[in-house]
Amino acid sequence: MPQKNKILVVDDESSNCEMLKDFLASRFEGKVEVEVAYNGKEAVEKIEQSPQPDCVLLDIQMPVMDGLQVLKLLQPKYPDIKFIMVTANDSVSKMMDSMMNDAFDYVPKPINFDVLEEKILSALGQ
Repeated sequence: MPQKNKILVVDDESSNCEMLKDFLASRFEGKVEVEVAYNGKEAVEKIEQSPQPDCVLLDIQMPVMDGLQVLKLLQPKYPDIKFIMVTANDSVSKMMDSMMNDAFDYVPKPINFDVLEEKILSALGQ
């Protein structure tokens, strides 16, 4: 049986986390394992545990530690993890900052789920 890909959803809004978990469960039907973190600090703790996720859907604006801080801290340590930045702030500067910090990709809110699915498949090499 093939190993499931692990995806970490990081968002301070629990409703967004549930929506993304439901989306991943329906679109990837048993092919992914999904974990959730509700702020950047919790995300760092989960990522530093083993095994690391293959892909992280990372909200940019969060309390405690924002998504760009998480990306700057973890991407150099874990270059194999694909970080997809997710944000309601559709500003070009935030997107460029994410890309310059080696984010794999970027998705604005409200999320277009077909686009998100393509980006996740690309991140997972499928």
